[in-house]
Amino acid sequence: SAEEQSKLFIEKAGDDRFRMMLLFLAGVTGLQDTQVYQQILLKPYHQLQEEKLQEKQQEELEQEEEQQQLLEQHEQKQAHEEKRQRKLQKQLQQLLEQQEEQQQQALEQEEQQLQLQQLREHHQHQLQQLRE
Repeated sequence: SAEEQSKLFIEKAGDDRFRMMLLFLAGVTGLQDTQVYQQILLKPYHQLQEEKLQEKQQEELEQEEEQQQLLEQHEQKQAHEEKRQRKLQKQLQQLLEQQEEQQQQALEQEEQQLQLQQLREHHQHQLQQLRE
């Protein structure tokens, strides 16, 4: 079996560094040393390359998604800012209209007071003429 062959290879390897590496990998991965040998060290090269490619594609996909989220957030902020600007512009326009209206009313009031004063002076002048 594959496991027996792995055990034999590990025993025959005899190199302490190789054995230490297997034990280290076994400790890190939680696998048996024979499983480490079979699943990690004997994996075909193309399978490792395929996994690296998949990881890279996954990273690229995650980066694209992150960029898309950032773009959407930016667009939302921009739309919110534009809405806020329009609201402020509308408020400013209303204030300007109110101010213009108040100035117009003040002018009309001033005009009325001037007319009243002229009318009073005219009446006083007429009264004085009548007294004389």
